[in-house]
Amino acid sequence: MQRAFSMDRRAVFHRGHPVAVAERFNDAMLMRVLLRFDQVHERELVRPHRPEFPEDLTKLSAIELAELAGINVPPGTDPADAVQAAVRAYVAEVERRMSQESASSGQDNAPGSGQ
Repeated sequence: MQRAFSMDRRAVFHRGHPVAVAERFNDAMLMRVLLRFDQVHERELVRPHRPEFPEDLTKLSAIELAELAGINVPPGTDPADAVQAAVRAYVAEVERRMSQESASSGQDNAPGSGQ
């Protein structure tokens, strides 16, 4: 961003004497920076507002905890079902990440492989 707002100053000479200073901004880079700010602003408008994270989680109900975790809980859902849905979502995410990690590391971690 600093490069986008920087200015190139060059002295203009006439018959060997400096008569002016020509200043030139990096317009293309400045336009890219402004475009990124616009895109971030547009994404913030589209993104649903998430409630502030509470300081004391023990005061929340199971449904509120599931909603904070990003699980969509329909109204009237039993709290136990909401917690089970949240646990299943977390287990699925952990398994997905573990499979990606073991596949990308290229190591055989099977029992009895000697490692």
